[in-house]
Amino acid sequence: MAGLPGVPSFLNPVDVPESVKKQAGSNAALSREDFFELLITQLTTQDPLAPMDNDRMLDQIATLQGLETNERLVTGIDSLVASMQGATLTQSASFIGKIVTATVQEQVLDGDGLPVFDQNGNPVTNAAPIEGLASGVSVNNGKTYITLEVPILDSDGNAIYSPDGLLITKQVSVDPTTITSISDPLIATSATGSEENP
Repeated sequence: MAGLPGVPSFLNPVDVPESVKKQAGSNAALSREDFFELLITQLTTQDPLAPMDNDRMLDQIATLQGLETNERLVTGIDSLVASMQGATLTQSASFIGKIVTATVQEQVLDGDGLPVFDQNGNPVTNAAPIEGLASGVSVNNGKTYITLEVPILDSDGNAIYSPDGLLITKQVSVDPTTITSISDPLIATSATGSEENP
C-alpha cells in the first residue's frame, strides 16, 4: 500500500495481518511470528522518501528481544514446575510401604455424632493427626497426594479386624506437605514366623 500524498508516513494506514486482528479481538498476547509479520508489513508499506526512524526501528527490535526473553523465561518456569512436580512424585513414591503420620482436617461432630456447621453453613473442622500405611501415590490437578490405608477403629479406639483376621482399613489421600513423621512398619510375628493379629 502506498503512502497517502501530503500525509506524514506515521499516519499512513497499515494493513494489519488477520492473525493479529484475531488476537487483538481476543485480547491475546502478540506472538513473535505476529510481531515479525507486523514489522515486515510496516517496512514494506512505509514511504520510501520518509523511511522509519532508526530509533524507532531499534525500539521495535528491543521489543522483539524482550518478547523472546519472556518466551524463554516462561518455558524455563514451566520446565522447573514440571521437574518439581516430578521430584515431589518421586519423593512421595518413596513413602510407599512405610507408616506415615500426617495432619488432616476432620469435621467436628456434636454429641450425637452429627456434623457441626458455623453460622455461614460451612462445616467446622479441626486439624487432627492420621496414621496409616502408604499404599500409593496419585496426582490430581497437578498436585501430588499419598494414599494411606488407615485402620478403622471401634468406639474404644481399637482397630477392627475381619473374621479372617485381616485389618479393616479405609483409604485416605494426604498432601505430602502435611506429613509429620515416617517410619518403617513393625510386624508382629509368632515363633513360627507367621503374622499374627496383635
